[in-house]
Parts: sequence; C-alpha cells; structure tokens
Amino acid sequence: MERFKLGGVEVTHLTHDSRTVREGSCFFAIDGGKESGAKYITQAIAKGAVLVIAQKDAEIEKPAVPVLYVDDVRESMSLAAKRFYGDICDKMTIVGVTGTNGKTTCSYILRHLLSNKKGYKDIGIVGTLGAFVGEECLEYGLTTPDPILLHETFAKMYKMGVRTVAMEVTAHAIHLKKIAGIGFRVGMFTNLSQDHLDFFGTMEKYGNTKTGWVSGKSVQRPISNADDEYGQHIIGARQDALSYSLSGVTDLRFDGQYTSFKIGKKKYKTTMSGNFNVSNILCCMAAAKELGISDRQIRSRVKTIPQIPGRFNVFRAKRGFNIVVDFAHTPDSLEKILGASRGLCGKNGRLISVFGCGGDRDKTKREIMGKVSGEHADFTIITSDNPRSESPEVIMAQIEVGVRCVSEDSDDETKSFKIVLDRSEATRVAFDMAKKGDVVVIAGKGAETTQEINGVFHPYNDIEVVRNYIQGK
Repeated sequence: MERFKLGGVEVTHLTHDSRTVREGSCFFAIDGGKESGAKYITQAIAKGAVLVIAQKDAEIEKPAVPVLYVDDVRESMSLAAKRFYGDICDKMTIVGVTGTNGKTTCSYILRHLLSNKKGYKDIGIVGTLGAFVGEECLEYGLTTPDPILLHETFAKMYKMGVRTVAMEVTAHAIHLKKIAGIGFRVGMFTNLSQDHLDFFGTMEKYGNTKTGWVSGKSVQRPISNADDEYGQHIIGARQDALSYSLSGVTDLRFDGQYTSFKIGKKKYKTTMSGNFNVSNILCCMAAAKELGISDRQIRSRVKTIPQIPGRFNVFRAKRGFNIVVDFAHTPDSLEKILGASRGLCGKNGRLISVFGCGGDRDKTKREIMGKVSGEHADFTIITSDNPRSESPEVIMAQIEVGVRCVSEDSDDETKSFKIVLDRSEATRVAFDMAKKGDVVVIAGKGAETTQEINGVFHPYNDIEVVRNYIQGK
C-alpha cells in the first residue's frame, strides 16, 4: 500500500470519485460539468476520507477532517498523484503526441521505431486504445486518463521494465491539467482541424490549447508539422522546434502494397498508405532521431511498421472488393481517408462510405462530414455511431443535410446515399452492393469495442463485423 503525507496527514489512497473513497483516502473535490465537487465532501468523509482538497472558495460546513483549500484542485490532484507514485515519470522518457488526427497512429509508429525488443516490452503506450506494454493491456479508458490513474499506470510500466512511454495528449487533458507536473522529453504536433467545438467553443481556443502545450516549458523538444497553420505557430514560438513537411518528400508513390518516397537521396518504403500517413511517419522519424535512433535503423524499421488497430485497416472480400476500417471521425480525417481509399479502387470501381457521428459532441461537424462524404464517395450510407444521449435519427438527419447539399448540386447521377440506423446492417448493405474493384470505407469507430447508447455500452466492433462477413458468418 502506497503511503505519503499530504498537508501533514498520512494518506494511503487518492480519488476524486466519492464512490471509491476508502479508509485513508485523500478526496479531491473537483467540479464537474454540472455539479460542484464540494457537494460530495460529506459523503467522502463518511466513507473514510482523512483529507479533502477543495477549491479555495468552496463552502464547507464544519468538516470532520482537515481541508486544504487551493487555487486549482485539478492541478493539485495531478501534482499530488505524481508525488504519491514516487515521481516515477521523472525517471522515464515521456513522449507526448497531440493533434486532431494521427495521435494513435504516431504513438504506435514511434513505438516501432524506438523499440529494440521483440514484442515491444520496453516501450509503453497510453492512448485511445488503452495503456499497453507489448500486447498486455494495463488499462482501458479515456485517451489521456485522469492523473491518478495515469501516474499509477506509469508506476506499473516502470516495474515491468518500461523506460520510455509514448502517450496521446488531448486538448481536454491539457485544459483540465491532467498532465501538470509531467516533463515531456519530446512533444509532437500532427495537425489541427475542426473537432471538440462543443467544449472549446472556437477553433482558436482549441488550437491554442494544443500549441500552447507543445511550445510550453513542460516540453523539452517540440516537433511540429510545418504544413499546418497552427504547427507554424509552434515553430515561430520555439526556436529549438524541429519541423517536418511533405514539401521535403519527393517521388511519392503507392503501388498497391507499399508506399515509397524519398527525402533527399534516401529512399523509404512503408506498408502504410496515404499522404497523411507519410506525414505521421515524418513526425515519428524526427522524434526517433531526437531520441537517439540512427538513420539506418529508422529506414529499416519504417519498412516494417505493423498494421495499427482501427487505423486504415484494409481487408479483402472474397468477391474482389476492398474494405477499409478507420477511426476517422472529423471532416478532415474523413476526407483524407476517402481520398486515400480512392487509390485502392480498381478500374471503374466505386467508393462506398459508411459512417455516422457521435452524440453529445460537436454538432456543427455533422453536416460538414455529410458534405465531405457526398463529395468524395460515390455512395454514402449514413448510420449510427455512438449516439450517447442523443437521438440517432436526429444525428443522421443532420448528416443527411450535408450529403443532400452535394448530391442535389451534382451532375453525377451515380452519387447517392441511404440511411440505415443499425450500424451492423449498414455495413451489410454496403457489402451487398459492392462489386469487384469497389472499396467500402467504414469510418468513425476504428478499433472501438463498444457502442454507447443512452449510457449503456453495447459490445460492437467494426473489425469483428468485417471479419465475420469475410468468414461467411
């Protein structure tokens, strides 16, 4: 059992959830989106909390245990969690990846470029798919976990021999101080496009949150995308920033199996396709070199990057059409995935898009994504994603507005769409209409294993649906 003193009180457990309080807990009374954390202090004390950390303006009536009043409970929780787990992250090389798209892809590419052990037992990953050491999943959860769980995960990884961690850093995590106190050896910025405006309100606030972290003091070496407007802000803010750009790539080709390109006179080859993935690879190459990997090792390892779960996963159906599963859930990422998938189409092959939009998230992107699919796919099937507390029919109707806008203005009569509520049925509809040379793109969920509907997480996985179809199940 971990023990340490906080405010002169011996603490054996940290939590911000009153339901998990036990004897010896320090309870962080953080404010949620709708309720004050102070509301649960009495309950936490009754369950055994020996110390409470509260906002300095919180009104607490005669608490039975010591209360520390602070300016920012969230930041205090992050710093306390770091100390509670022995400042273990200071003994590790932490690499952070931020950006609207490409975070998961880059963390997995970087793991491959950095690892010198079979099974990746020396590099940890923390991100959308979970916290992993090799194939062992330590935790499932949010892209950037809450700081208590995050530092506990670092401690577990360290005991397993991990000394380098590649972790995704979301704008929410930065804003909510989840990563306060962590020193990042490298901070990587991939790109910025519309997302999370339900939380941040404006693109400027969303973008500045990410760029402010990469160019800030907690990052020792920033690496930024010079092809991105916000990436340029980082390069301008930090003279020591490393940059990468597709403008430095020549002879970029995709032959159906490999993508090849040149940087100067050096030729690189990879199984990953799409210009956006070449950009991700460039970002990771810069980080790997900064972390001491030789050019020779990088060139060799780029060629053998394995398939990343839910990121441009390509399957071949028996009837001769390709199926692409990808996490693309923003207008920009959907456009890029459809563009890259078009290159997989055979002669006269059609591109069929299957996607939806998540509920309780940025509503403004739904119509835009409908328009993107209508413009870039030959046929669009609008379906349900994670509707959460919203009506899936309403979400699909908002997507339909964008698709109709393009379809009605188009002279191409082959462009059309269909609405199918059930996601599994929607993919089957796409498969039934697909012919040899066509490509079916299933976007939005990637490797996710559940579908959230009215607070219930139902088992669902796009990849499993595809494999069952290919196997005739």
